[in-house]
Amino acid sequence: MTVTTADIVNESLNLIGYDGPPVTGAAPNFDTSTAGQAAAKLYAPAWQAVVRMNTWDCVRATEVMTLTGNPAPYPWSYEYYTPNGFQIWQVMPQALADPNNPTPSDWIKGVSVVNNVQQSVIWTNISGAQAVYAYGPLLPQSWDALLRACVVRYLAAEFAVSLLGKPDLAQSLFSEVAAMVQVSAMRTDT
Repeated sequence: MTVTTADIVNESLNLIGYDGPPVTGAAPNFDTSTAGQAAAKLYAPAWQAVVRMNTWDCVRATEVMTLTGNPAPYPWSYEYYTPNGFQIWQVMPQALADPNNPTPSDWIKGVSVVNNVQQSVIWTNISGAQAVYAYGPLLPQSWDALLRACVVRYLAAEFAVSLLGKPDLAQSLFSEVAAMVQVSAMRTDT
């Protein structure tokens, strides 16, 4: 079954006991109802916040990074950016001598002006580097069960305050998210 952004929003609204009509549309263009307008503002930041809490496999992507055209600061040789990723997990060369035992590489995240826009960049000494990162789309191809539960609860906490004015409910939901992220960080792939 395909999960949509409206499904996630409506599941979040149900969790807080919202009794309005279901939200329609898709992020970031939900309907014009009060809940739809709140979802348009809250969905993307909630998604990105939860994805940053763990290295979820279902949002992992690898892409050759793009040189910015700027000189890299000392002691780095290259400055790159990745337009599709918002959280870089690893930087590595395109060809690995031993994929099962890759040599660690040094890199650091910085901020630079690229095409007249300030954005995050990566400085490294790897020519033609690629990045492993969390990609930006607001809906993964296949949801990890804990990722979905975390996004639903995080978004429900945001709705609890913005739509219902219930900060205690929001705090309870945020605590559930923190506990679930901790559980998801414990790998059980045996």
